[in-house]
Amino acid sequence: MTPDNLRSFINDNHLTIADMGLITGKSDRMVQLWLSGDYPIPLLVKILVKALTEKKLTFEWVVAQTP
Repeated sequence: MTPDNLRSFINDNHLTIADMGLITGKSDRMVQLWLSGDYPIPLLVKILVKALTEKKLTFEWVVAQTP
């Protein structure tokens, strides 16, 4: 997954950077670093995006799991 792929996922699902931070358990700043390419996108984030894209998980379920 590239930063552009992640950006497309965020845009296609009408998410904000804050939303992406919430569902990944990371800060807004970390999401921005992934999008800029300054930090690699973690494998677990790639898996989460794939599962959400393939409708194997729902956003509602993921958000319900966050503390």
